[in-house]
Amino acid sequence: TNPSFVADTTGTYRVALTLTDSTGRATTALSPSIVASSCGANPPEALVAGASPAIVAAGDGVTAPDVTTGAVVQVDASESSDADATSCGLAETLTYAWSFDLLPPGSTTSLNDAVLTPSFVADVPGTYRVRLTVTDATGRSDSATFTVTAEPCIDLSLPSGFLCTTVKAGNAQGLDRPQGVTVDGSGNLYVVNNGLDEIVRITSAGSLTTFASSSVFSGGPTLEDIVFNTATGFFFVTDSGNDEIVRLSTGASATVFATAATAPVGIANFTTCASQNRLVVAAEGDDCIRLFDPSAAPTASSLMCDDMVTSGGTQLAISPRGVAASCNSSTNRIFATKTGGTDSLVRDTADVTATVNAAVTLSSSALMSDARDVVLTPCTTPKLVVASRGASTVSVVDNCSGSCTTTAIVSGLDEPWGLWFESATSLLVTDRATDTLFRITGSFCSL
Repeated sequence: TNPSFVADTTGTYRVALTLTDSTGRATTALSPSIVASSCGANPPEALVAGASPAIVAAGDGVTAPDVTTGAVVQVDASESSDADATSCGLAETLTYAWSFDLLPPGSTTSLNDAVLTPSFVADVPGTYRVRLTVTDATGRSDSATFTVTAEPCIDLSLPSGFLCTTVKAGNAQGLDRPQGVTVDGSGNLYVVNNGLDEIVRITSAGSLTTFASSSVFSGGPTLEDIVFNTATGFFFVTDSGNDEIVRLSTGASATVFATAATAPVGIANFTTCASQNRLVVAAEGDDCIRLFDPSAAPTASSLMCDDMVTSGGTQLAISPRGVAASCNSSTNRIFATKTGGTDSLVRDTADVTATVNAAVTLSSSALMSDARDVVLTPCTTPKLVVASRGASTVSVVDNCSGSCTTTAIVSGLDEPWGLWFESATSLLVTDRATDTLFRITGSFCSL
């Protein structure tokens, strides 16, 4: 008496009821029209797009261009939809669930809590596959995937036999306009975060923490460079905003070490030919290279201000930025990059207490454009390695008598800044524009 049927396709249904009595007389009644609609029966459609670093059109099974290890990858579910809402006007609320189908070995990354546009850090090299599942109010669901592969240093060009890895990259991994970099006696890395005017420490296990916040420095600091002086066990940091060189203990206790340098920028250790322990500092505001004794009591006096004058009387140390020094064949030599006048790498010979007026230009190649840091390869016959902000390169310069051969060894950087040799086969490079710390490995003594 209560029959039923399945409306197995969309359309209009009308049921006829026929009653017949015992005499065979019959009558028929029609039910109201019953319209079977697809509204409410449609599953949603999940579509996932790439929002950053590359914009990739929404779809299912999306594959994004490769990214550099350490990049922050953002995905977007905003183009997902439900036909019941768009065609039928039903107010069906969608819910979004994100998960990883695939992670590279060793990855500990996770998606943040953003509903429509979550992001994650591609923390190790390998392939990442994200799954988006969209569910409507009826419980029907659909899913789509997004795949991206992280490669170490994908945009960089290196010499044959050299490799690059990303130590840390991006604000999410704790770097903010990284500049100077150094290493302590235990192999921990220390980086100047110029964007936050702080020093961060990266352990050999890769853990990053704040070592010295901006509050330990004088008010309004502009931190530039850092060096760990093994003989004293102290870190020395240049603060161009306060015209100070600050000494930090291994516990991050800060003391103003010296104020005798205007706008100090680059800083480096220097063991003289007489085995004296010294600091060399590029005083950009003084147009000279200053020497200090790191064991002196604060506030220390400058031992010398080398303005790097040639034998003909021309001053070369105009707006010096990076600095290095060494004893070479029983001669003390100071090296500096300069951005005043012609961008170049210059060298002077000094007796550590007075200038000798024997400065020469080693290279004014285009590869010295807006040069920043300079370091010496830790080799029997050292060469100079220079980070060039203007040329977006790291280059090697022969230590010759002038007009030396200059060759780019790392190309494709955005804003190379700080350099530090961990060993003869490992060079640390900061890229301020991309908030990245790279490690370049290879036989630097063979260059």
